[in-house]
Amino acid sequence: MRPPTDARRFFRSLTPLCLALSLSACGGSRPSSGDSGDQAPPASAAAAPTGRPLAIIAGTSVYPAELQPLLAEAGGARVLEEVTLARLLDTEMARAGLTVSEDDIQREAKLLRDTLGQTVGLSPDDAAALVSNVRAARGLGDRRFRLMLERNARLRALVRADVQVSEDDLRSAYIARHGPKYSVRIVVVPTQTKAAEIKTRTLAGESFIDIAVRESSDPSSQRGGLLDPFSTADPQLPVALRQAVGALSPGQVSDPVIVENGFAIAKVEQVIPGSGASYDAVRPTLETEVRVVRERILMERLAGRLLQQAQITVFDRELEWAWRNRARREDGQR
Repeated sequence: MRPPTDARRFFRSLTPLCLALSLSACGGSRPSSGDSGDQAPPASAAAAPTGRPLAIIAGTSVYPAELQPLLAEAGGARVLEEVTLARLLDTEMARAGLTVSEDDIQREAKLLRDTLGQTVGLSPDDAAALVSNVRAARGLGDRRFRLMLERNARLRALVRADVQVSEDDLRSAYIARHGPKYSVRIVVVPTQTKAAEIKTRTLAGESFIDIAVRESSDPSSQRGGLLDPFSTADPQLPVALRQAVGALSPGQVSDPVIVENGFAIAKVEQVIPGSGASYDAVRPTLETEVRVVRERILMERLAGRLLQQAQITVFDRELEWAWRNRARREDGQR
C-alpha cells in the first residue's frame, strides 16, 4: 500500500522499456521444472580454443568458446528478447511507413535524462550520473543502451498518433503535482471487522503507531504505518483510500476501506499545502509530462503484444535453457 516516491515511480516505469518487457510475457517455450536442481549436471566437453582471446587470466587465454555458453545461460534470454523486439519493430515500422532519425534517438537519451532529473529532483549533472549508475546496474553497455534507445524511438513513433490528452487529464495532473499532499498513516488487516475494531481502539486512545507496528500487514508498518505524502489525485493509490483521506482533517481516522490486501483505516497526520503555481503557468509542462506517460503506457502494451506473438525457436543448448526458464528467473528477481 505504500505509495511510490517519485524515484520509485520513475524506475517502475523505466524498467519495462530498458529491458523490453517481463520475460514471462514472451512467446516460445514455457518454463520447465525438469531440471535436476539437487544433482550436478554432467560435465560439458571442453571446446577447442579458436579465434582471438577475449581475456588473459594469469597468463592463460580465455576464448569465446569458453565464455559463450556461460553468457548464454546468464543473460541470453534477456538479450534474445531484446533482439526479437528490435526485429519485430523493424517490420512494424516498415508496415506503417515510419522511420526514426539519429535526432529521434538522441531525443530518447535526453528524455530519459530530463525525466529522471525532473521526477527525482536532480540537477542535469546528477541526473546524467544516475543514468550511468542505472546503466551499470542493468548491464546496459554502449551497445545495449543504444539498442534500447532505438527501440524506444520506434515504439514512440508507432504509438504517437494514438495518444490523446484532455483538459480533464491536465487538471488531474495539476492537482497531483501542485495541489495539497496528505501525510497519512494506515493500518491494513485481513477483515472489515478487524479494521472496525482497530478504529474503535484508536478512538479510545490507543496509539495508532503502536497498532500499525504490531498488527498491520502493510510494509509501512515498520514506520508506524506512515506513507510517503501523496495527492488524492494520485492514480497509484486505491480510489476508496484517496476518497476517504480527502474527507478527513488532521488527526481524524477513516472508516474501514477495502484495499488490495484486505481493509485499511487511515489517519491523517498533516495536510501539506500545494505549490501555489497557477494552472496556466504550468500547463505546457504538464501537457508534455502527461503525453510522455501516455506514450510510455502504449509503448509497453505494443511491446508486450509483439513479443507475445513472436515465434521463436532456440537451437543452442545453453540459450534454450535460459529461454525455457526465463519466467522463473524473472519471478525470482522481483
